[in-house]
Amino acid sequence: MNINVKINEHDLKRLQSLKTEFLEGFYRGMQKAMKFAESKSKKSFGEPNHLNVVTGYLRRSIQSGAERTGGNVIGWLSSETKYSAIHENGGIIKPRIGEYLRFKIAGNWKTVKEVIIPQRSYLRQPIEDNMSKMVDIIEKEIEKDMNKP
Repeated sequence: MNINVKINEHDLKRLQSLKTEFLEGFYRGMQKAMKFAESKSKKSFGEPNHLNVVTGYLRRSIQSGAERTGGNVIGWLSSETKYSAIHENGGIIKPRIGEYLRFKIAGNWKTVKEVIIPQRSYLRQPIEDNMSKMVDIIEKEIEKDMNKP
């Protein structure tokens, strides 16, 4: 599962109002902004209305970065675990074989026809909640390059 960052129109205008030779600073800023989002995502585990930590595997699997392709810079935040998407987006888990799912919770066996997993965004939400701060991070890196003699 990958979350791509799209900057809203207002913040994009802030960035575009700078000189056009800002790609290197923009790339470096996007890398730092995505590391910031990764940190916020990992810190959200265990907070109210967020995912709890059981083994820590999902939290440890979260990675971020930025890529340059031509004149574009793309920031990403992702987790490649089997169950990352169901927690991010929510959904229904049904048995692949047979009529029932059987699993153990808190030492007790459960048998059910399906399990409804609520959406608990741990990737998208930290980006949305911190977009303004992320734009500030990017802007500062661009300004460093713009202020070089």
